[in-house]
Amino acid sequence: MRSILITLPSGIGDAVQSLVGLRIIEAFYPNSTIIVLVEPNIQGFLSRHFSKNITFLSNRLLSFFENQQEFDALIDFNGLPWLHAKLASHQYNKIITHTCFIDSAIKEGADCIYVDNSPIINTPFFEAKGHEPKMAWTLYAKMASLLLANDLSLLPVDAQPRLSFKKLRHQKSNLKKRSNVALFLGGSSKDKHWPVSKYLGLIKLLKRANLNIRLFVGKQELPYLKHFRHQGIKVIFNKPIDKLFKFNRDLDFAITNDTGLMHISGAVGIGVLGIFLETTPQCWFSYTEYHQGFIKNPKYHSKRRHQSSPSILDVYRYFVFLIKQQGHSYDTRKHFRMLGHNLSIRY
Repeated sequence: MRSILITLPSGIGDAVQSLVGLRIIEAFYPNSTIIVLVEPNIQGFLSRHFSKNITFLSNRLLSFFENQQEFDALIDFNGLPWLHAKLASHQYNKIITHTCFIDSAIKEGADCIYVDNSPIINTPFFEAKGHEPKMAWTLYAKMASLLLANDLSLLPVDAQPRLSFKKLRHQKSNLKKRSNVALFLGGSSKDKHWPVSKYLGLIKLLKRANLNIRLFVGKQELPYLKHFRHQGIKVIFNKPIDKLFKFNRDLDFAITNDTGLMHISGAVGIGVLGIFLETTPQCWFSYTEYHQGFIKNPKYHSKRRHQSSPSILDVYRYFVFLIKQQGHSYDTRKHFRMLGHNLSIRY
């Protein structure tokens, strides 16, 4: 392969999950020209974590689509029709995609491979049937492995979405020192938001533990600013991803909704407690370091958000458990119910 074009998903969290596929391609095609189309808000952030033969471009860059090029392969991790219309300006010998709605103009003259993504689609079916869906990153790993030679197509992928990051690891984190803890309250939809009133209660418990707290809010949390500031909490709003993690090099832990910041925090090795409401953590949460886990109430109901979402005390107790954790084996991860209330917890 001389030239490969890769499209990353538009969501920050999904883009981080797809990095495992990009790592596979990077490892097996070190001498190829690899162009990666990504959302502008994480373009600069990701480019620092990969080799020089990988070029990250904004998927809004008009000049790239205006100059027709021929690529040996297109790995379509994005799968969205709006981008397909632009991709039709180039030619491809092989296309690997996870959507059956790919534009016919792209497929013209190309060998197109469709990878079924139904095992990881986030639907209530899995919980209703008692099945555990595959982690989302396994889809992207499978797509990347299809690009390899036949004798390597069954590549055993035990890697996870990772980023290199110059920061201290947290194997020895504990509550005895004054840890830096961030709260990420936002999310792409309201159905992912743990109630702000519960975050306010959690802040009180964290302050009693003598922790340094940083609060990152989105537009939906702006009405609560006076309540956060009343507690003397530093509130950060609308920071670009690059500046956000440069600012957070000393961060020990993040307590967060199912957000893009949760995925990036986990990928750079920061301790994470993900609070899941409607989305499926068995599919979308990723494990890359010690001190990472999720918490979810299987009986959550969007119309009873406050009553059915995890309690303040349960979240705090699980946070204490994770930050004191001295290590674990990926082979021994399992559900356990040590906190009660029939919570799904995994570490």
